[in-house]
Amino acid sequence: MRDLAVIYGEEFHRAWGQVVPAVRTGTSGFEHAFGTSLHGYLAQEPGAGAKFQRAMNAGNAFFGEVATAFDFSGCRTVVDVAGGSGMLLSAVLRAHPDLHGTLFDLPKVTPVAREHLDRAVGPDRYRAVPGTSSTPSRRARTPTCCPGCSRTGTTSAASGCSATCARRCRTPPGC
Repeated sequence: MRDLAVIYGEEFHRAWGQVVPAVRTGTSGFEHAFGTSLHGYLAQEPGAGAKFQRAMNAGNAFFGEVATAFDFSGCRTVVDVAGGSGMLLSAVLRAHPDLHGTLFDLPKVTPVAREHLDRAVGPDRYRAVPGTSSTPSRRARTPTCCPGCSRTGTTSAASGCSATCARRCRTPPGC
């Protein structure tokens, strides 16, 4: 938890301090505070990437609760966008043996996720998809999130079906 507290008290605090110019310009507060995107900062600043990953992993204390707090019974696939090491996705998949998962994260992160997910749930239960927020989406890569539905949308391990898919399919959010 130390790294989580430190990153929120240092980098993220500085970024939130730039919320006004961020809203005015449509760019991120992080870019205003540090002169680069979060991903650029993590890649350039020595030790920042490792600290960020430790901070994100500190949040895994509640991942088991996410897996049981949300009703995944109507879903077949969950997608964890920016899924990091795969801890949240593995908690959901372990709690729901009929689910399959897709983890989407930066190309340098997905090998770490694959290593963890292979051990935690086995290679046949998930896909790790490398990409960035600017990676063009392809219908073939987008999982079907609603049972019996041919339409596609992105789900999140924390929230189930996307609101867009739920509206199109006329199903409640979360399938």
